[in-house]
Formats: sequence, C-alpha cells, structure tokens
Amino acid sequence: MFELVPYLCHIFEKPAKIVAKQDFEIVIDGGLGNGTTIMVLGREASKLQVELLYPDGKACQQCLQAGPSTTDSYITLKVPGIATPGTWKLVLSHNITGGVSVDVHVRATSLASDPSEEPVLVRAFLKRTEVVHAEEAAIYAEVSKGPHAVLHARVTATVIRPRPPHEVEVELFDDGIGADVTANDGIYSSYFTQFEGAGRYSVTAHVVSSNRSVIIKGRKASGGLPAVPPGVDGTGSTTLAPPTEHINGIPLNQFVYVDEDISVAEPIVLDSEKAPQFSRIAEGGSFRLGNEITESSIPPGSIQDLGVEDAFVDDDGKHVVLLTWSCPGAHMNSGNASRISLRASTSLENLVKNFTSGLEISADGHNDTSIQAGPVGSRQQVRITLPHDLLSYAQNNSRLDFYFCR
Repeated sequence: MFELVPYLCHIFEKPAKIVAKQDFEIVIDGGLGNGTTIMVLGREASKLQVELLYPDGKACQQCLQAGPSTTDSYITLKVPGIATPGTWKLVLSHNITGGVSVDVHVRATSLASDPSEEPVLVRAFLKRTEVVHAEEAAIYAEVSKGPHAVLHARVTATVIRPRPPHEVEVELFDDGIGADVTANDGIYSSYFTQFEGAGRYSVTAHVVSSNRSVIIKGRKASGGLPAVPPGVDGTGSTTLAPPTEHINGIPLNQFVYVDEDISVAEPIVLDSEKAPQFSRIAEGGSFRLGNEITESSIPPGSIQDLGVEDAFVDDDGKHVVLLTWSCPGAHMNSGNASRISLRASTSLENLVKNFTSGLEISADGHNDTSIQAGPVGSRQQVRITLPHDLLSYAQNNSRLDFYFCR
C-alpha cells in the first residue's frame, strides 16, 4: 500500500510597501491546514507590528511568533494544529512617522489537512526551456485534485523578463484554442508573446477558484477511439491478428476517424462536484530566449473552432448560414486582429490545399469581403447568405456540401 507524500502547497505571495497599515487576505481551503506558515520578509521587518486573524475576525493568540532574526530580516507565524478553513487576515503596521514605508514580501504555505487525501494541486511547466520561435514559448498549468481535473479556475502566469518593465501577467485558458490542446482537461495554456529582449524569462503560475470551479470525476478520453480490440472482428468473434514485422503502439487501422468537433466526440462528464475556495502558486521554471523576437514577427493566431450554428432558407428563398468562432489575436493569442478572411468552396480538398482558391465570403450587410474581428478570445457570430457562385453547382435539388475556411 502506497502512502501519499505530504506536499507543501504555496498558497499566497505578495510584495508590498507598508506605509502605516496594510491587510493581506490569505485563503486556506478545507483540503489544507496542517503546518500552515506565514513569513514576512524584509530588511526592516522587525519594525512591524504583526497580527493574524481567524476567518471570524478573532485574533490568533495561539499562533507562535518566531523571530525577528538577528538580521531583522523576517518574521514567521505558525498556526498550530489544523488551520480553520476560510479567509485569514494578516495585518502589518508600524508607527514610523514621516511617511516612511517598509518593503516586505509576504509568503504563506500549508500542508494537507488529511495526509490520506490529496488537496488541490498545481503543476506549472513550459513547452521549451530554449526558445527560438514564438510558438515555442508556451506556458502550461495543470490544476488537479488527485486523479481529477479542476475546471473553470482563473489561472494566470507572472513572467519576469530580462529588461524593464520586468513583470508581465498572462492569462491561461482551458478552452482547446491556441496553445491549449484539449478543452476542459484541467490543463490551462497560453502562448507568451510579450518579449523584452534576449535572456532569461522566469514563470510563476497563480491559480484561484471561481464560483464556477468544479472537480470532475475522471478525465476526458481521446476523440480517437479504437474500432475493435485487436483480435476481435466486427461480429465479436475472435480472429488472429495479421502478422506484422514491427509493432509500435496501436495500428492505425484500429482507430475510427470522427469528423466532428472534439468537444462533441469526447464523452460527456457526468460526475462532478463544486471545488472549494482555494488559492495556489506554482513555479514554472524559466526559458531562455537566444535572439530577440519582435512583435511584428509574431504571426496572427488562427481560428480553431469555426462552426455552423444554424442553416436555413429565409422568406426570400435565400440560403443563410450562421457561423461562429473564437476571435484570434493579432500576434497568436495577444492583441486584437484587424480583420478575418473567410472563404467557401464545394471542394474540401481544394480549400485545404489552396485557401485562396475558395470564394471570399462577406457578412450580410457588408459590401466588402473583410470581416472585422472582435476582441481576442471573444465569441463572434456572422450571418452570411450563400452566393450564387456556390449555389450554381447544385442541380436538380441534389444535396451539396459546402465547406468554410478562415
């Protein structure tokens, strides 16, 4: 029987300038509470008065105060036993006159309240540690509780750049768009595009729960599913597998091609529970940029979720299609794109091989074929009327498939 190794969760970190008095709210969820430690770091930390309040507002008289050290550089507060779940408040103040500020760095950590049950954990990681092209600078944060993914959290990454302004924040998403491979799998992702010269970029992920955060029971399966188990034919009878000289994984012919959106192809998550209020911080390491990447050299993002929301014939006999998508960025997932080019064809092969061979499509009510893009990441819907050049391919009311590409 395996024992879980206690994992020290980093739950709070913030630099501050204490002019007279400042409060810090520290969230401790029910999954944590053991060995809760709050550290106040700073050259003049010994000049501060410190008070730690329970979630109900009462002062924690039992909290052990160790320090300040002989160098006057830190104060440590330790909560005995298991800390009460909720929002604790750390109050720092001083009586120095003349508007003097004391620079500090507040940090809090805690262990699981029950050693046999894993709390919500965060693992931050990078696509590459040596970056040459912008698409290699991808940041990921996996949010989980045991084997289960945590969805609908707010995840950001703080990146410290080699040149000022050093600090920049990037939001990570679990929507299956851009750097994110699969939606709703608990892995939040984003490209980093705000480069400031060659050098080292360090990354820290910050995760906080929202009112919509949930823990799903079991992760989603892949959209590619084997047709039948090896050695079994379509009738269920056992057959001998064909001989192969080299075996490397599951043969390609054992998979079924599913021509639909991955969110439809994947099984629906049936069992979930509301996630507790939580806050986590995880170091993601750093990547090195060898040569400077300018914003103008970063290509625009692509639309990855173009879909048909509705199709009908209106009162005038015109064939109307409602298209939706998530707006790409001007530079991958950052900045707003200026326009979107939309083309259609009756031949999927021609459209894929040569995008410009398709017929340019304009939104209803617009004379030109340029569709103005919305803010990056926002949902956009356009209504188009199928042009005569496309409809003329259909004869005698036969069925005809139309393909759209952006």
